[in-house]
Formats: sequence, structure tokens, C-alpha cells
Amino acid sequence: DEGSTAAVPAVTVELLSNSAAVASLAASGTPLRFSLELRTLELGAVVHTSRCEVAILDEMAFNERMAQLMARLRSELASKVYAHEAWADRFRDALTLSGGLDEETGTELPPTLTDGIFFCVTFFWKVQFAFIPPKQWHSGLSAFAVSIGFICFWTAIMGEMAKLFGCAVGLSDAQTAIAFVAVGTSLPGLFVSRLSIAHDADANPALENMTGSNSVNVFVGLGIPWLISALYHTLAPGGRGKYRVPAGSLGLSLGLFFGVAAVAVAFQLYRRFVVGADFGGPSARASNVGAAALTAVWVAYVVVACTL
Repeated sequence: DEGSTAAVPAVTVELLSNSAAVASLAASGTPLRFSLELRTLELGAVVHTSRCEVAILDEMAFNERMAQLMARLRSELASKVYAHEAWADRFRDALTLSGGLDEETGTELPPTLTDGIFFCVTFFWKVQFAFIPPKQWHSGLSAFAVSIGFICFWTAIMGEMAKLFGCAVGLSDAQTAIAFVAVGTSLPGLFVSRLSIAHDADANPALENMTGSNSVNVFVGLGIPWLISALYHTLAPGGRGKYRVPAGSLGLSLGLFFGVAAVAVAFQLYRRFVVGADFGGPSARASNVGAAALTAVWVAYVVVACTL
């Protein structure tokens, strides 16, 4: 209002009276920061905030900061545009049968019979997972949510198919889970650990991947279903009160698992202190012997657990 504008000249005069000091400090190249406070208001002026912080930057620092902001803005815009184009390219790649590239000329080769077979095998999966949004959207949260949805959906489908297979061949649910379901759910982690061993400097990423994935399977894979079931039986109208699950036939299998796990840990310690490497070794023979030994331990566990 009119009273608010009347107080401005007084403030301007006060700043101009110190303009020489302000100019000298700003010319030194050091950012100048000070507080501005309105103390005497006239003609009924009303302000909600009477104090503010003022920063005076030299022109070079200001231009440098603006250049950084513009570069970041252009990068963000480019990533958004690239994300849209890359998402569309995923569907084009999934629907197109193509061959490899010539290493010498870089030209695209015509598809071979092997390319056609792999195209038919992976067509359904590539089209389906092409619907996962780009990681640039919503800081990756949308891609994470859709990926988790696909994982949950196919985990449920795989569990039902495993039950049908076990019923067809005469295996119990526990035997089917140990012999087949566990293999299917562990293969992705196996490939990730294999890549970690080949490309990382030490064995920590591979071991952390194995222990971390199994921790998720035990604590989250069992904890969340138990929590949901307990809440349903306690709160839902159709619930039966307390949620109790009787002990099954996995007691001996768990004891056997602890035994073979101790053997595997002892074998890894032997490799670390005697062979000198958690994975691999000084020769291909050491690697092959280690792989064969741990594979034999796993096969023995599956065979014995399925016969208990």
C-alpha cells in the first residue's frame, strides 16, 4: 500500500551511505553477506518480515554459478528427452529381429538361425519388461515399483507351477522347493556373483550379494507374509484369531543345511589361508576343484534332504 512504499527511500539512503564500503568489499572478489533490518516504519507501513539476509557476489562468481546452473538444467532436460527416446527404442529392439555387428566395418549383419531362436525365446520377456519406465523418471521410484510388481507376479506364478510339477512327479512341496524352486530363485544371484568375481578387485561384492540376497529371502520373504497373515487373522472379520503354523518336516533339512553350510565355510577358509584366494586360485585346476567340491556339497544336500 502507500504506507509500505513510503519506507523504501529511507532504506535506500541508508544503503547508499555505505555504498563505498560495500563496493570495496565486493571488488575484492569475496562474497559479501549482511543482514538488512527495517527498524523505523512510517505512515502506517506494515511488514510481516522485517529482517532479511543479503548476499552480494562479484560478477565473475555470479556468472560462473549461472553457467553451472544452466549446464545442470540442460543436462536434466537432455536426460528427460533421452529417457523418452530410449524407452521407445526398447520396444523397437524387442520387436525387431536383427543380427550382430561386424567388428571390422561396424555394419549390421543379417540375422542367423541362432539369432532367430534367441529372438523367439526372449520375445515375450523383452516385450514385457520393456514396459518398465526409465530410471530417470521420479528418481527411479517408478522403475523400482514396476520391477517389484513384475518380480512378485512371476514369483507367484513360478510357485504355482512348481507345485503342479511336484504333484505330477510325486514330490512333496518341501522337496519341490528344495530341488527346483530354490534353483530358479537363486540363478539371478548366481549370475550377478559370477560377474562380480570376474570384474571386481576382491571377493567382497560377490559374498555380500549372496549373503544379502539370502537375508532378504529369510527376513523379508518370511517376515512380510507372517505379518500380513497375523494381521488378517487378528483384525479381519473372517479371521480365526491367533495365527499359528505347526512345525512341518523341515527340521531335519535345516539341521542338514547347517552341517553343509559349516563344510562350505570351512572350505572357503581353507582356500583363503592355504590356496591364497577366496575364488579362483593360482591355476585353473584350483578353480575347477573348488567349483566341483561346492557343487558336490549342494547336490549331496538336495539328495539327502529330498529323501528325509
